[in-house]
This record gives sequence, structure tokens and C-alpha cells, in this order.
Amino acid sequence: MKLERNYNSAFSGFAKGYIRSQQGEFFRVLLEVKNGWVVTKKVWDNKGRKKILRSYSRGVLDGRYIDWYPNGNRKLDGLAMDGEKKGCGRMVRQTEFLKSGTQMEKRQSSRFLN
Repeated sequence: MKLERNYNSAFSGFAKGYIRSQQGEFFRVLLEVKNGWVVTKKVWDNKGRKKILRSYSRGVLDGRYIDWYPNGNRKLDGLAMDGEKKGCGRMVRQTEFLKSGTQMEKRQSSRFLN
């Protein structure tokens, strides 16, 4: 494979496709590309629910990153700079219930600092 060094003609636009997890689940992926670099990655599950949002600068995590639970609540929400998580982020946990209505597992909300 030959590495193209002409950045003036690098691809800009959107790339979309599907990936399969090790558990066999399919996810829809949308990448926004500017001058050959991925700047945004969005992932949805097979039911169209948001799973992941990532922002990049020249291929490195930079900006907002969010993960969602299947019910739509945010699981992880924070900021990164030059590939490192910075400042205040938060990890949000949810309470899960069995179909019978009894409590299966209760998780406490937590915050993290980097």
C-alpha cells in the first residue's frame, strides 16, 4: 500500500457502513472525514438507537465523547484534548429492573475527574 502525501486532494465527506460485534450484534457507523482525517464518529445499534459519539482532530480523540445505554440515557459524557480525557466528565449509571418489576441491580451515579 502506498501512502498518499498530497493532503490537498484528500477525501472529505461521509463514510458509512456496518460493523459486527464479537457477540454478533450489528451496528451502523457514520464517519465524517475532512482532508483525509476522521473528525466525527457516530454509531447506532440495529434498532437505530444512539450508542457512541466521538470527536477527533487529525485522527486523535479531541472534543466531545458520549456513550448511551440502550434506553437512551447517557452512560458516559465528557471532553478530550489531544487524545486525553480532560476536566470534568461524568459516568451516568442506570437502575435496571426484571420484567416482573422487582429490582435486579441498582447502580449509583458517579462522576470522574481526569
